[in-house]
Amino acid sequence: MLVNVHPHTMKLGRYELSAELARGGMGIIWLASARGIGGFRKPVVVKELLPQHASDEHYRSMFLDEARLAARLSHKNIVQTLDLGEENGRLFMALELLEGATLRRVVTLLGKKRLRPALAARIVCEVLAGLDYAHRLKDDDGGSLGIVHRDVTPANVFLCFDGQVKLIDFGIARSRAHEVKTREGFVKGTAAYMSPDHVSPRPIDPRADVFVAGILLRELLLGERLWGEDADDASILRCLLIGHVPELPERDDVPAELRAICIRAMAPSREDRFFTAEEMRVALEAWLVENDSGGSLAELARLFAGDLGFEVARVRMQHKQTAVEEEEPKLAEQPATASPTAPALERRTPRAARFALVMAVVATIAASVSVASAVLDDDGREAVIEVEP
Repeated sequence: MLVNVHPHTMKLGRYELSAELARGGMGIIWLASARGIGGFRKPVVVKELLPQHASDEHYRSMFLDEARLAARLSHKNIVQTLDLGEENGRLFMALELLEGATLRRVVTLLGKKRLRPALAARIVCEVLAGLDYAHRLKDDDGGSLGIVHRDVTPANVFLCFDGQVKLIDFGIARSRAHEVKTREGFVKGTAAYMSPDHVSPRPIDPRADVFVAGILLRELLLGERLWGEDADDASILRCLLIGHVPELPERDDVPAELRAICIRAMAPSREDRFFTAEEMRVALEAWLVENDSGGSLAELARLFAGDLGFEVARVRMQHKQTAVEEEEPKLAEQPATASPTAPALERRTPRAARFALVMAVVATIAASVSVASAVLDDDGREAVIEVEP
């Protein structure tokens, strides 16, 4: 990931832009600060519509749809959208700044190690709480907005250093309020985290997100991808079209009750799943109370406070530093704004390391996942696909 540090601060509306964090098919992500009187300063993330799309009504409508929907979402398990503005034809939105790493990054860093079943269940519970809130959200007239996230991937689940779990990026969320419609014959989402509903001619509903929450839980429990590491998108979509989902094996290290919850959540037929995200969350909570009341988010915070936090810092900063040296050698000559190197980070306390990481880890909010556009995931690959089945 290349973090482009600018020697001179730029402004967009009331926000001072200090570093470009990422670019995707839809927008640019900036590390920024909202400034005010009396020395007020609040770090934020600013997402700007790409300049080449700024005058395109289709892209503008998609961007505004995303912002309008995101502005309605106010929940502890959903990243907050703070502002929407336009200046000199530049359309942008401001989001809260998160410190931590995506679930995908954490799983990658853990390698063969796995989270305890209780912590895995707790993380998925938090995701389900955010989903249920979005699913139940109503419009100003009291009618359902019909929101379905449709891209509940490990890259869109953010684990904060203080133990919070945040669902990010509603860029391709379906809502009855959306003005831009999906083109007929196309599906939106990440193939490895789609439900059979994504490729069905029937209208998608919240049970599609329940299915994918089941995938997240399954993968955390087993320590392996549902479709394997080498499965291609076309093969996955063919399986989904016929309702084939890999079976969940019985294993001694996977509690039977959690296995049963996964199986129900991932039933090929939506009628056989949990009817709502809340119903699945309650089932997981009941297991936690009965079997592991200590499975709390405090454990996640402790993981970040220890070796895992330093490993996140080391990998992120090493990746960033390599990209800077190879692609933008002059950027390293900006000591006033550039982040410290990985060795310097490792000599600091976990708290200091966390702050030094902000410029790197917040890029996971990046790259707008949007209708008819592809973006980059944590590893720089396209995270969202548009496929004609």
